[in-house]
Amino acid sequence: MRDPARIDRIVELLRETWKASPDMRLGQLLVNTCGSDHLVWFTEDDTWEELLGRVARFGLEKVALAADHAAASGSGAEYSEEDSGQGG
Repeated sequence: MRDPARIDRIVELLRETWKASPDMRLGQLLVNTCGSDHLVWFTEDDTWEELLGRVARFGLEKVALAADHAAASGSGAEYSEEDSGQGG
């Protein structure tokens, strides 16, 4: 059984992310976060939580660009502090 507590965590991250980009429709926000409308259906909740956390921390534009780059290179949608210029 999936952890029911994940719902509140993910909804809160979604709320933070969407409020930072209020002109986006929900579908746009989700597709831009994961990088593909196909992935919206197949993405597991723990991955959504991670992706939305990255967006809340780094901003949608940087995470979307990293996801686009990862998709083009055939790798996973990895995004780190180094990608944001905030790494040590």
